[in-house]
Amino acid sequence: MAALSLSDGMIILEGAFGRATKILEGYPHAGFSVTEYMTFYECVYNLCTPKIGFENAQAIYARYDEVMKECIILSVLPLLEGKRDVALLTTLVQILPCYKLMAARMYKIFHYIDRYYTPNRKLLPLSRVSLRCFHYLVNNRYSNDFQSAVRALVNQQRNGEKVACDLVKTILDFFVEAKTVGATCYDDFEKAILADAAAYYSQMASYGLSNCSYIHYVSQACMSMNQENERTSRFLDPSTRRKLLQVARIELLDRVSGLILEKRQAENNITGNHHQEVAITHELENYLSELMTRVDITP
Repeated sequence: MAALSLSDGMIILEGAFGRATKILEGYPHAGFSVTEYMTFYECVYNLCTPKIGFENAQAIYARYDEVMKECIILSVLPLLEGKRDVALLTTLVQILPCYKLMAARMYKIFHYIDRYYTPNRKLLPLSRVSLRCFHYLVNNRYSNDFQSAVRALVNQQRNGEKVACDLVKTILDFFVEAKTVGATCYDDFEKAILADAAAYYSQMASYGLSNCSYIHYVSQACMSMNQENERTSRFLDPSTRRKLLQVARIELLDRVSGLILEKRQAENNITGNHHQEVAITHELENYLSELMTRVDITP
């Protein structure tokens, strides 16, 4: 085995590579026995020791990348084809554990390449190659569809509908994971939901200032922000949630502060109940300050 050539070694390793799609598709007994695992691992070890250079490791690394892409093209993309909205997200969530299981079993055989070759050549570790392939092929094709579906669920929840928060959380974790291999899907999603929230709360402010009293408007603004925080705490990370609450505050309070003060003064002149209005305002301001502190936003 010590004198194994690359061509002979690759013939042996094709026995491992050939299992990838079957593992991904859940075929019974598609995994590796202890004997098979040791045979494949020893083959990789003998082909990739630093004393014989990195050409063999380079060839295996390239083939590993190629096999991951083949698995996705043959077994993942066809399952997503034709799906939309929640059905698309649900299918993705069902595929991910199977793909990660396959990738973990394959990496267990080939991880020796990450000991010397990838650090020396400053390449993406083999442990991340499978993830990069998935995001490159799947996200490049379905990123807009994924984001639109998740945004729709977030907006539906804001409008009082029940949504599958666990599904949203799993997809967003997938987006965050993609950042580790250079994908921008989470950042793109974050920008989109902040824009959605700005439009929603701007419209709410416009309606409230035209139809509600000062006290009712400010109390509704505080309650809406608290509800936004509670809703999104189940699936958004704290950083994004802070940004979302900042957007809500800007649209509901800061941007229209002049109009709010005008309404306050006009209603005070009409009712003359200044002391009660001051007390209620103080109570609402304390509530808002407490809410902002909970999500680490300085009022």
